[in-house]
Amino acid sequence: MIFDELKPGRTVQNNLIRVFKTDVKAKKFYYLVAGIKGRESEGVYVLKNLFKWLRTNHKIKDLPLIVIPILNIDGYEDMAAKNARGVDLFENFPCEENKEQKIEIQSETKFLIKLLKKYPPAGLLHFGSYRPPVINFSERGKRVASFLSKLNFYDLSNIDKKMRNHALSRHLEQVYEAGFIDLKFPRISEELSLNDIWEHNETSLKELIKSELLFKLLNPPKKSFLHRILQR
Repeated sequence: MIFDELKPGRTVQNNLIRVFKTDVKAKKFYYLVAGIKGRESEGVYVLKNLFKWLRTNHKIKDLPLIVIPILNIDGYEDMAAKNARGVDLFENFPCEENKEQKIEIQSETKFLIKLLKKYPPAGLLHFGSYRPPVINFSERGKRVASFLSKLNFYDLSNIDKKMRNHALSRHLEQVYEAGFIDLKFPRISEELSLNDIWEHNETSLKELIKSELLFKLLNPPKKSFLHRILQR
């Protein structure tokens, strides 16, 4: 796939947030993002390897993708979950559940919100880490989460059913009717390296890109006139 680098954002400490977009015109885009929690270096490493494959493989079908290798660069450099002002970026997005609260939207969040407005999402797949590994997902992200789970054997966790106030997931659902998946890889240890984690997930991620699933999510069939009438 051919990617263009878009105008970068800035963190609160003025670090560049790099972002890349495939050379495809579309109404909806699928987002691949790592490092919303800065200390989750495992996810950053896996997305780095996946992105390298995407940029060098010209035989796969072009998809409208947006790739943000690391959103919370300040946290990543300090190995901190939150950004430089101590804010959890996952909970820093406007949604119905927090509209009564006074939330100071951070630079990193503003940048992602701006991108979402310009390139509306069909879904967002975040690359993170946790112990034990798990795939958290919203209801609209279930199909992608299930696809990955069948190949990497990670447990699934529906965040909608647990009624968690996950602001990013709620924002995607309420504003764009888009799905959210937080792919949590295992943490590195003496027995498990970053490359081990990538190799375990390489097949599942590449198969997801090559499958028809993302294409169908990005190009849903048009509803018939009768279907639209019945929905009123």
